[in-house]
Amino acid sequence: MIDVLLALASGFLVWTFVEYAMHNFNGHQMKGKTTFSREHLKHHAEEGYFAPLSAKILRVFLIIPPIYLMVALVLPWPTALAFTASFLGGHVLYEVVHYRLHFIPPQSAYMRWAARHHFAHHFNCPKYNHGVTTSLWDHVFGTYRQVDEVRVPRRRAMAWLIDEGTNDVHLPFQDTFRLTGRPRRA
Repeated sequence: MIDVLLALASGFLVWTFVEYAMHNFNGHQMKGKTTFSREHLKHHAEEGYFAPLSAKILRVFLIIPPIYLMVALVLPWPTALAFTASFLGGHVLYEVVHYRLHFIPPQSAYMRWAARHHFAHHFNCPKYNHGVTTSLWDHVFGTYRQVDEVRVPRRRAMAWLIDEGTNDVHLPFQDTFRLTGRPRRA
């Protein structure tokens, strides 16, 4: 039983590294040379753009079986299955968190932290804060930057961030976010 619990923890930990590596190395350092990098750079350029869900599902079907098979070569099948399920769970969690950050106002302390961390990456400096669900690997690889205030261009601001009545940042987020640029015309 301990081996299955360790496999669950390890699968999730390995996912967080893959999340970081894909985002930093493939998403940014490849500078549009791969399909993933082009999709990621488009995500940065166009607020609200995400790669098609069908592409994400296809990617899962292509990577999960080989991961299971590789792990099953060295571990018993229940342990390999636990590792793979946890890895997949980490991937699904990442997709949900990332989508919610862009479209739904953060309501928990974790989501407020994730919004600050992620949007500092998007709008302040894309060389830093590559982790979406955790900053662990940013700390390990020296790409973490503490951000107190995230400057968001008005033309790229998430809909949940702007109070339509005042055309400024919604009150609950004024301690973290500041809009830059001219106000939108009514």
